Amino acid sequence: MADTEASFRKQVRDEFLSCSICLEPFHHPKTLPCLHTFCEDCLRDHAEVRPGFQCPTCRRQVVLCPDGVAGLPDNHFISSLCDTVLEQGTAVFESHCRAHPPEELKLFCTDCEAVICSECWDDKHPNHTVTTARKAAETKKAAFSDIIAKGRSCLQEDCDSLRQLRTLEDTINENKAKVEGEVTEAFDELIRQLTERKENLLEEVNKNHQQNVAGLEEKKDKLLKQVAELSSACDKTENAMEQGGGDFLRQGIELTTTFGDYEENQTKPTPLQTQVTSFQPKGMNVQIQEMGELRVDSTITASDSTQRKKAAGIDTNSTAWRRSFLQLIIGLSIALAVYNVSTIDVWFEQGKFDNPSGVSMFRNDVLYIADESNYRIKKVDHNGQYLGQMKTLVEEEAWGWHIAMKPFAVALGWDDNLWVVVHNELPTDFDPEFAIARYNTAGEYLGKVVRFENPKDVAVDTNRKYVIVIDGSDVKMFDLNDKVVHLIKGEDFGMQNPQHITVTQVGDILVSDTGKHKIFMFSGEGQFLRSFGGEGSGEGELRGPRGICTDSSGNIIVADEENSRIELFDGEGRFIRHAVTDVKNPVGVAVSQSGHLVVTRSDFHGPEAVLIYNSY
Repeated sequence: MADTEASFRKQVRDEFLSCSICLEPFHHPKTLPCLHTFCEDCLRDHAEVRPGFQCPTCRRQVVLCPDGVAGLPDNHFISSLCDTVLEQGTAVFESHCRAHPPEELKLFCTDCEAVICSECWDDKHPNHTVTTARKAAETKKAAFSDIIAKGRSCLQEDCDSLRQLRTLEDTINENKAKVEGEVTEAFDELIRQLTERKENLLEEVNKNHQQNVAGLEEKKDKLLKQVAELSSACDKTENAMEQGGGDFLRQGIELTTTFGDYEENQTKPTPLQTQVTSFQPKGMNVQIQEMGELRVDSTITASDSTQRKKAAGIDTNSTAWRRSFLQLIIGLSIALAVYNVSTIDVWFEQGKFDNPSGVSMFRNDVLYIADESNYRIKKVDHNGQYLGQMKTLVEEEAWGWHIAMKPFAVALGWDDNLWVVVHNELPTDFDPEFAIARYNTAGEYLGKVVRFENPKDVAVDTNRKYVIVIDGSDVKMFDLNDKVVHLIKGEDFGMQNPQHITVTQVGDILVSDTGKHKIFMFSGEGQFLRSFGGEGSGEGELRGPRGICTDSSGNIIVADEENSRIELFDGEGRFIRHAVTDVKNPVGVAVSQSGHLVVTRSDFHGPEAVLIYNSY
């Protein structure tokens, strides 16, 4: 039995508790961002000779913090397992009673299932059934042996499950490498074809250019010869005329002949027909970020449920994901449902909206919508056609990896980059709860600003190149260097709970305040201009105003959430009409260049989360 136990411990140690670099049991194990674990000394030898390195298991790039390998988190779980599994397993028997040290433990109380001494029998077990420890051991030996055998069987099943998980990990690592190779191969081939097409087009351009130049040179040579002959004849005749004599007559006769030939055969300066080349980028309006698709299929590993209902610490129905690459340019499919005359309901068959909030309009009627609970910014056109999506990942300061954060406001900048208010549900000393993150329209993370306590919305003044943020009850304006250039203190103007912000065509700032039920208007420098609205449900009154925007005519559109409608005011804040009524929980609003009104609704998931109105 001792040999079996030692063999099992060695098996567990070698297969699951050994470093894959040194092949020895873990010593002070450290965990990489990819969650793979190695000895600290092994990582130091492997990593600190270079500024960045790849995980030896999954090949993910790792960037160390300033403290190096020592700054990586300790894997206390693995350390504890090593202490438990790698100890010798030799039982330490206590021969004397703890309560009565001089007395030996020679008796067994069958009522209490406890080993006792004679003093314990007299003090605490006087009326219990007591036998000798030796006889009790012989009686229970068979039962304990049966439990040990069952325990060994369960442990072996656990080891089999661990092997399956390790095999599955190897499979998904191989799948990652395979898909990366397929992506690289596909785009390398695309680059090769693009390069070949480019060279062919440039060759055609050069060929046409040479033909044009040859025609020009031929005509130029004729003109130069013609000019030289006539000029020489004129000069000779003019010189002879000044000198007089018979040579003048001879030169004049030659000039007459030359000029006659010139008039008869001259190359007239008629327009020369050339083949002017132009380039039309036919078929090149494909969204590059939508080229190719990663299709995710689930691979489930499961043990036979009839063998064992539950293995402690093992999820026998664990699921991994296999990714395959398809070179598709069409992107994901979309389902559109027109549910009344003037509204288009946007819903994606893949990646439905889950509590969308902020919305911003890009040129060519492209909408960027903050899909908060899905941790994504989604793109659609004004007809509801799906154009793609991007994850709102923000770089973690200390370790250098990216974490997903919830977006709830988005604005388009002067450089076609997106400014997004994001929320970290698990803030740390390195990762604050809120930030303003910047991305390009392809979804690439460009940086963040973290000097906020409670940012609610963001807007961009494209003329002044300011980023404007509602932070708590204040409005802050930043320049290109992230410096606050103007500060609007909300309490100075009676604002209670400013929620949303936008910039008009003339650079004025509009702020919706759900606490005061008003819209506050400021100049681009932060000077108060006016406010309008007020609590109520009548014309021109608001109750809990949220999203705000302007249209091409300068009119102001407000999402009047608690009144379940969209309100339309002129540029001075005078009420025009109810643009939309009976729309529940409107939060974000935007107007496309073609005049479509877009409304996002909070607490909606899937269908009807985003509404697009043909007119308002």
